[in-house]
Amino acid sequence: MEKFYNETHLKLETAIQEIGSEADCPTKSIEAVIQLIIKSLSDLKDFILKKDFKNTEEEIYFFKYQFQIVKYLIFVLGFKIL
Repeated sequence: MEKFYNETHLKLETAIQEIGSEADCPTKSIEAVIQLIIKSLSDLKDFILKKDFKNTEEEIYFFKYQFQIVKYLIFVLGFKIL
């Protein structure tokens, strides 16, 4: 679980940085980032549904400490609203 999450998180961070460096139109950049985040969350959801957590402790650790992809979505949506 941790390996898949870390890979997904790293890919997302890299893609967001690439979009940020190519930003000609901020609105289109934000929309592209939102789509990447939603795709990452969907991939993560599918992985969790297939593999499930080993135990309750792993599940708690994941949602308490690792589930940082959502922070990107909240940050980007907050930025778009401003």
